[in-house]
Amino acid sequence: MAAFATERKSDPRYLDVAANTHGEEKASFVLRALGQVESQRPHVVEIGPGGGAAVNFLAARLRERHWEGLPVDLTLIEVPGVASHALSQAIDKFNEVGTCELTHGFV
Repeated sequence: MAAFATERKSDPRYLDVAANTHGEEKASFVLRALGQVESQRPHVVEIGPGGGAAVNFLAARLRERHWEGLPVDLTLIEVPGVASHALSQAIDKFNEVGTCELTHGFV
């Protein structure tokens, strides 16, 4: 298996700036999909959350809408060795409106 560049991917300039440029767009797609799901406890999976921009935006929108009282579960899958302070903060915010678990692995 080829090595994954965890050092560069964990650099705050990459994770918290470059990898976060489309967080609002990604979260908007999730919100649209959640509006069509009939589950009493929807579960969302994000692969490669980077600096957590989508997680942050999604948490804010779920808080605003109170998501019809339904809890939303979120599982994040990130490459082992990649870490972001901004993602940790986004997870904390999401846990105020649902549950969020960070898992490490290759997908």
